[in-house]
This record gives sequence, C-alpha cells and structure tokens, in this order.
Amino acid sequence: MRGFHTLYHTTLSLTFRGYALVIYVALYGAAYGAISPLRASVMADQFGRRAYGSITAVQGIPIAFCAALGPLAAGWLYDVLGGYAVAFWLCVCVFLLAAVGIIMTPRPETKAPEREYP
Repeated sequence: MRGFHTLYHTTLSLTFRGYALVIYVALYGAAYGAISPLRASVMADQFGRRAYGSITAVQGIPIAFCAALGPLAAGWLYDVLGGYAVAFWLCVCVFLLAAVGIIMTPRPETKAPEREYP
C-alpha cells in the first residue's frame, strides 16, 4: 500500500493538471480503501491475534501525531517557500522509507494455528 501512496503523491507532485487529479483520486481511493481490511489481516498474521489490540494502539500514537502535525508543517512550508511542492516531495520520501521498512520486515514463522477457546 505504501507503494500506492508514493505513486499518487508523485503523480500530484509532478503536475497539477486535471488528469493528474483524476489519477490521484483513483490511486488514493484504491490505497485507502484497501488499508483497513488488509491491515487487520497482515497484523494478525505478523504478530498474532492476541497482540492485535496492543499493536494497533502503539501504531495509533505516531499516526495521530503525524496527522495532526502534517497539515501544519505543509502550511508552514507553503508560507516559507510559496508552494506545496516540497511538502508533496517530502511525503513521497516518507512513503518510500515506509515501503522499504515494510519490505525489510521479516516474515512470521509458520506455526500451529492459535485456538479460539481454551
């Protein structure tokens, strides 16, 4: 999914024409529409179902922090530099780093399925 984020932010960064906005909206919708069901499945496979709540809570802190500060930082960059191009390229770089981190995450060991009831 981070690859989609990188792709649509790059598309928007390269041009501000009407067709680029249509491509951006299509890629953005596909990426964010797939995140919720895919995240739950991947997290359960990677960390186990018992740790799902804890991992979700730990992930929520930096996500909320970035969601709160991102628009402020983009606005500041606009005020200082007169445009959003740097903010979009920073997003592209961050998403590329996230994609590399995801690719480098080791696969979980295959183990016996967890029992639902004791």
